Amino acid sequence: DHKYGNHVVHRISEYCGPAAVGLLLPEAAAAAAELAQHPYGCRVLQHFIQRCPAPLTEELVAAILEDQPALASHPFANYVVQCVVKHGGWEQRWGVAQAVCEHLEEYCD
Repeated sequence: DHKYGNHVVHRISEYCGPAAVGLLLPEAAAAAAELAQHPYGCRVLQHFIQRCPAPLTEELVAAILEDQPALASHPFANYVVQCVVKHGGWEQRWGVAQAVCEHLEEYCD
């Protein structure tokens, strides 16, 4: 919950590589909705989605898609959803598109 914690995670992924990130991703996936809605946690998720190959982020993105309707309209979490659209794999982007279509009426309210 520290405002500089996201910088620590960024540095770990930069200097320790995929092995360290591989250890962090399951933890991030387990708390994806909570992290996505946090002012600094959303930056950590975006960092993982931007810099990790899509196969490594499948579990994380699946957790995000479970709550996608609520996250897409949240002040911080919407940036995580946008990040999936911009940097995710084809199937991950398709998952966001399907979720948007399924909940289109909710977004129009």
